[in-house]
Amino acid sequence: MDKGEQKTKVIRDIESKMDELDPESLRYKVLDGAREFKSSWIKLGQALYTVWKDKHFRGWGYAEFEVYTKKK
Repeated sequence: MDKGEQKTKVIRDIESKMDELDPESLRYKVLDGAREFKSSWIKLGQALYTVWKDKHFRGWGYAEFEVYTKKK
């Protein structure tokens, strides 16, 4: 996660559990994967919000945001 991004409570909880584990353990690796997965959804949501808010989808040939998201 980039420095400027706010972490969710779930991500903070996962990181707290990771702090207690050996980074080489399977449990740590599973939690790290979960953290990365959740972070990627946050990043996607932020990007899509910008597309919607600034109507970028129109410049990409779509009249409505919902059509853009269904097609892509």
